[in-house]
Amino acid sequence: MATRTQFNADQWVRREIVTAEMDWLGDELCRRTGRPRTAAGSKGDYLHLSGAHRSQEFIMQSQLCTNRAYTKQTGLTPDQLRHVAGFDFTPGNTEAMIAQSQRLLAAMKAGLLDEVLEIFCNVDGNNVVDGWDNVRNLAATADSSHLWHWHLSLDRRYCADRALMARIIAIALGDDIRPPASAQRQHGRWIIDD
Repeated sequence: MATRTQFNADQWVRREIVTAEMDWLGDELCRRTGRPRTAAGSKGDYLHLSGAHRSQEFIMQSQLCTNRAYTKQTGLTPDQLRHVAGFDFTPGNTEAMIAQSQRLLAAMKAGLLDEVLEIFCNVDGNNVVDGWDNVRNLAATADSSHLWHWHLSLDRRYCADRALMARIIAIALGDDIRPPASAQRQHGRWIIDD
């Protein structure tokens, strides 16, 4: 386990990028729900030494990394290698947590969030973390902190996709996100024919 001093001195931590779009996702979710900005986050602290709350560059290069395989992707640009791909949101009460978790998990399973690799959440208020691995199309689970906040791991190629961030907000908050009748899915994305 790294100390705060070791973590803060790590060159790969300092190179990580939280995209403007990921920041906007946090800003907008907090604004629309009346939550403080600290209710949303992307970049992990010194206790997050692997996974989507770290850049892939950190995962591949830092001596502090504890798992070099988890959330690793191929075919990324140099900027995408530096993107932090994890997003957490704490709704603030059980009712909102359950409702947002149910909508996000259902959307993942329905193919409406193919750019999201995994979700951890709580859909029924019990003591079991619910989740979905979109890569393997399997149920998933994580540590108990996800009973009170939901987590998304994004495909690093989409961390700068503002339309994806708007779709995540719409789904989480229950806005109507059905595609128009003329839309078709190609390569996991909706294509609108005019």
